[in-house]
Amino acid sequence: MLEPLFLDVIIDRFVAEDSMVSPSSRRTPPFSRPMLTHIILLKLPHRATLEQIAILLKFLFPALGKTGVMEAFRKEFLEVIAKSSEVDAKVEKNNITFCLREEHKDEVLSAIKQVALDNIDTIGEALLHENFFDIILPIFQNSD
Repeated sequence: MLEPLFLDVIIDRFVAEDSMVSPSSRRTPPFSRPMLTHIILLKLPHRATLEQIAILLKFLFPALGKTGVMEAFRKEFLEVIAKSSEVDAKVEKNNITFCLREEHKDEVLSAIKQVALDNIDTIGEALLHENFFDIILPIFQNSD
């Protein structure tokens, strides 16, 4: 489990029918698809597959569950994002896994931080749970 709070929210959503969140009840996150990928890769302590990235994004940002949104994300990921200089792709057994290249982390973090600071309210309205703000955006931790 990536974050203990995720488990609490999953259990709450399973137990309480009224805690379900529809994709249309949340705003679309203000980040580009590459930035969404970078946020997830910054957060994960290990390499991830495209499906792991997609699942985590849809969990954190319910609006990404709208019809066609993740299909478009997967297409752009395979055609553009996975081939970008910031992302390292590696074939492991039968999977291709991805991570953020160490030499690009500072510039990626800076770009995400700028978008986040300019769109704090929108991010809050896009997240599944308000407590996820600090979890998925560690950019505000140890800031100067």
